[in-house]
Amino acid sequence: MPSSHESIARSEHELIVEFIAQADIADTTKESYQQALEEFTRWLAHPKTTRRTNTSCALVDARRADVVRFVAYLSAGERYATASHARVQPVLAAGSRKRFLGALRSFYTYLLSVDLVDADPTYGIKRPKVTVRPGKHLTAEEVRRLLAVRGEPRERVQTFLLVFTGARVNELRTLRWRDVDFELGTLRLLGKGDKYRILDIHPRLMPELRRWRLRQDAVAERDVVIAAARSNPDTDYVLITSAGRMLPEGMIYRQLKRRCARANLYVLGMAHKEWRSEVTPHTLRRTFATILLNSGNHLDAVADVLGHASVDTTRRHYAFASDERRRQTIHSFEV
Repeated sequence: MPSSHESIARSEHELIVEFIAQADIADTTKESYQQALEEFTRWLAHPKTTRRTNTSCALVDARRADVVRFVAYLSAGERYATASHARVQPVLAAGSRKRFLGALRSFYTYLLSVDLVDADPTYGIKRPKVTVRPGKHLTAEEVRRLLAVRGEPRERVQTFLLVFTGARVNELRTLRWRDVDFELGTLRLLGKGDKYRILDIHPRLMPELRRWRLRQDAVAERDVVIAAARSNPDTDYVLITSAGRMLPEGMIYRQLKRRCARANLYVLGMAHKEWRSEVTPHTLRRTFATILLNSGNHLDAVADVLGHASVDTTRRHYAFASDERRRQTIHSFEV
């Protein structure tokens, strides 16, 4: 789905930008919301899609029937024509349609708050039912295989960070040495909504971090670029590139997939002359949560470590009870 603003009126685009700017949501969510609102705007601009008489419809004029038909359009993949070409929205799964509707609801809640609309056209519209299936996660034995694989020092320490913190990729990318307290044995992660949380450093992670810190100190003594980055607490990242910059998200994904392929974990095949794996950083986040839950930890404690505002998020998407835990739960019942 294109993200360009072509064929979107200036006033409509400015209204979307205004909403996105004030929204207290993650950057990735902002991108998703903007994409959804731009698609709705383009769809409203064509009378054949809205079935209005010789007129297009502005965002502030949208009615409940427009939203209902737009959600149906997302489900059916209907065709409509723009000034330049015919557009066909691919059929979206229930989860994606739910995200689109969530973007519209948030947008019209904002318009209500600033008196740009008198009613919310999304009110009363049921969200698409989403079937939640457990995401991929590794067993403890598979995690051990992953950790044992040989690799470059930075690849190794970032793998240990992913495994033993369950952190999001961006939380590790923004981790600076000032956030690591070796004396107290803690590290501070900057999560969604610019909220910090403090985690104890796992005993298996501690020596890896210490070795990596010493290695970076040694590199800085002979590399002026790294030395300059290390001299400023704001750019002194734990995971740093050879150019002294924050590690790109894509690099973390690629290095993990290569490492997993070498460990023979869920290998997909060859891409760009190297083997790749299905495993992603988010796989390790789910793995972290699931192993914690099945080790007897309470779900709310797992949610707290992951930085989830709602335990429901942890239950539905991250921490999955094993058959053995269910059996133990049943057999522990006494009257």
